[in-house]
Amino acid sequence: MIYLGSMLPQLDPSKAVPSRVRSVLDTLSEGLLVLDVNGRIELANQVFTEVTGIDQESLRGRKPEDCFQWNQAGSDPTQALPWIESAASGERIMDRMVFVEATKTNEAGHASTRRVAFKVNCAPVASESRNGNGVLVSFENVTELENSKRAAECANKAKSDFLANMSHEIRTPMNAILGFTDWLRRGLAEDPAEQQEYLSTIHSSGTHLMALINDILDLSKIEAGKMEMTQEKVSPFALVEDVAKILRGKAQDKGVALETVYDSALPAEIMTDEVRVRQVITNLVGNAIKFTTTGSVRVSAKLTERSGEQRLEFSIIDSGIGMTPQQLQKIFDPFVQADSSVTRKFGGTGLGLAISKRIVESLGGQITANSQPDVGSTFTFWIKVGDISQQPLLDLQDFHQSVSESRTKQVESITRLPAGRILIVDDGIANRRLFKLILEKAGCTVEEAENGQQGVEKATEGPFDVVLMDMQMPVMDGYQATAALRKAGYQKPIVALTANAMTGDRELCISAGCDDFLAKPVNIDDMLATVALYLGHLPPPADTLGASSATLATCETNRETAVEGRTKVTAHAEAAELRIILQERLIEFQQAMDQGDRQSMQATLQSLHEQPQLAGFEALKTAVEELRHACGTGDQKTISKALPSFIKVARDQLNKTPEPTKASAEFAQTGNGHAERPSVPESNAPQTSPIYSDLPMDQPEFREIVADFLPQLDMKLDEMESAISTGRLTELAALAHWLKGAGGTVGFQDFYSPSAELEAGARSSDREKCSRNLREIRGLRDRISLDAYAGC
Repeated sequence: MIYLGSMLPQLDPSKAVPSRVRSVLDTLSEGLLVLDVNGRIELANQVFTEVTGIDQESLRGRKPEDCFQWNQAGSDPTQALPWIESAASGERIMDRMVFVEATKTNEAGHASTRRVAFKVNCAPVASESRNGNGVLVSFENVTELENSKRAAECANKAKSDFLANMSHEIRTPMNAILGFTDWLRRGLAEDPAEQQEYLSTIHSSGTHLMALINDILDLSKIEAGKMEMTQEKVSPFALVEDVAKILRGKAQDKGVALETVYDSALPAEIMTDEVRVRQVITNLVGNAIKFTTTGSVRVSAKLTERSGEQRLEFSIIDSGIGMTPQQLQKIFDPFVQADSSVTRKFGGTGLGLAISKRIVESLGGQITANSQPDVGSTFTFWIKVGDISQQPLLDLQDFHQSVSESRTKQVESITRLPAGRILIVDDGIANRRLFKLILEKAGCTVEEAENGQQGVEKATEGPFDVVLMDMQMPVMDGYQATAALRKAGYQKPIVALTANAMTGDRELCISAGCDDFLAKPVNIDDMLATVALYLGHLPPPADTLGASSATLATCETNRETAVEGRTKVTAHAEAAELRIILQERLIEFQQAMDQGDRQSMQATLQSLHEQPQLAGFEALKTAVEELRHACGTGDQKTISKALPSFIKVARDQLNKTPEPTKASAEFAQTGNGHAERPSVPESNAPQTSPIYSDLPMDQPEFREIVADFLPQLDMKLDEMESAISTGRLTELAALAHWLKGAGGTVGFQDFYSPSAELEAGARSSDREKCSRNLREIRGLRDRISLDAYAGC
């Protein structure tokens, strides 16, 4: 400005601008306009003309407001232009933001328009004739800076919306967890059934929290490049049908049909990461159901080829709310949903699609989406399948036939076990009969007990090698029975049987004194291998019915894996327990500190100091002492300073808990080191098609077990109907839990999902949902066929 001030006197408005002055002004890095007393452009330097796309001669003699549309930060025109204000007031105006649509033409003659952001400074230039003021106007091009600022603001808003959404998502289950925990902690729930109901609510809320956290961790791993993809043999039919089976109950709750369609034959197996592909399909189908209120959701799969490469393509098509083109552009961005109203109405973290996109791309594929508002959406993704030249191509009927045959072979090849004595404690008649049949075929001697009390009595009276203990039973449940046996000094292995298959349930069984865990419906191979782990001290069998001594060697390896896994799970369970205790005490401490209650603060810290779980965490014990000392001073600043230090030590110390090994991680996932049993997929036939047991129904012993199960099922369904009508929901939850395990045990996997939904509905006191689930279960009962599955 100093330089320009010395140069301006050389400008004579009545003459052409001296070329020397013009050339100097053209060297400036900012755009420049010189306006005369009438507000017309006397001079425009080269930078200004290059940015705006209009040459100097076209600008000369015209007013800036006549040459361009000047806007505010949005798209509204700017009413008060800074150079007009400066000319009128005779004062400088600094750092005023204006925006202009600038058109540029390239060498090929193609014109393009872009929005340019200018920071404008205006300095009045007094006229000797006193007819007004000219104005010197500088234009600093801050377009890139403004774009970066806008992008940062958008990212900030997206993350703020995400945090607000996550706060809501987390607070909902946390309210249930803290509320019911406090109720139990105060001893206000004396009825064991009521306590179990509250614990189930706490557990389901914790599971929901874990799902939220897993989404965030998955995205973090992907963005850090630390999510590894494995390659394993996978049945594409099983991938689709298993997801459909799990989510069909959720769809039926909303009155939405969930269909599976196969547009081509599929290879029997492909090479991919089963867990991650299943995660993507589950995410997309779950979203489709969530955003669909009427109509249907269809999942299709087909084999395609492009550039000589075989691909497996999945499409998830819904008749839901749909999206606008603007919403569609950002759905794969992290922390983003279509808009905030969608988040408020439907919930969710806004991470699922971002995670799915990255997983698909990591598998060498691509995901796309098409949508129309109020019509529906289609999500399509494809993945590489590896070399399938040696794989037979199957249709859905072929797949079901192969599953049925594999079930028959599984029973025919039962491993001969050492001649051990097994006690089965289970209130389900069908469960006991099936387990007894399998174990006796393998060479064991089996006795039965129908509740925990009988189980305790028989176990202490007879020399059993293994006890198979159901955890949900009348009179005395498995947790109480196991605790009673261990308290009495019983040392023999106890294997838990339960339809609750979450990691927390496994840890609960182990903490109750069980040695191992089998999830219902129990896989035959899993049960045999698990029992074999604890019969290793007996002489090996003289012969086998199919498997050789190599099977027993594998069992021994699995036993070592299971022992290591139990050790690690127990260590982590103790650390988790300590975390819960710390959280409770910190909440109590913070409340007391907010109220200025020093006595309660000291009492809380004393209680924490006396916790036996602190053994081995010396740094944490020291931090507790330091915080107690700070409270003793009564100085609020000292306390406030010591509290964050204590929290940091607690976090760091607990994070030193040993991480599970791969083997123990597998144990923590499956409970016993064995792969979980794949459920038999439900066909895409009409809902009146027969339902077959996946047990070998061509063998009389198994057929008899299934036939005897049906009258018991009918009786239980009548009891469920009565429980709903009279409001006995705790009893209803127990009945649903029984069916969840018993139905699958006798080979009817279709009962698992609606039974689980019925149990959840009973625990949440949703009688309307319970009635819907029971109607679905009765419909399944009416479709049961006692024939052997023949692939039709």
